[in-house]
Amino acid sequence: MRQRAALMRTYLASDGAVLLDEPFSALDAITKSSMHEWFLGTAEKLGLTTLFITHDIDEAVVLSDRVCVLSGRPAVISSEITITPPRGERGRDFSLTSDFLALKRSLVFALGGL
Repeated sequence: MRQRAALMRTYLASDGAVLLDEPFSALDAITKSSMHEWFLGTAEKLGLTTLFITHDIDEAVVLSDRVCVLSGRPAVISSEITITPPRGERGRDFSLTSDFLALKRSLVFALGGL
C-alpha cells in the first residue's frame, strides 16, 4: 500500500508525466507482478506518461511501449526497441508468450549479452 500511495503522490505532483527510478526494485516477485498490473491499469485510466528507469529487463518489456538502452558513460541511447503488441492488447499472461521472450532476447543482445 505504501508503494501505491507513493506512486499516486508522484502522479499528483506531476503534470501528466512522471519519472520513476527503479520504483518496484525493492519488491518480491509476486508483489512486483501485482504492482505492475495495478500501475498499468492506473496509468491507462489517468492517461499517464511515464519514463521508467530500470535494470530489470522483464519489467521494461512488461511496462513499456518502447525501451531505450543506454550505453556507459557518457550515457547515449545505444538501442531502441518498440514493444509490440501495444500494452492494451497484451493480456495478463504476456510475460509467458513467445513474443515476450523474443523482445527480452532482443534487449539482452542490445545490452551485449548472450
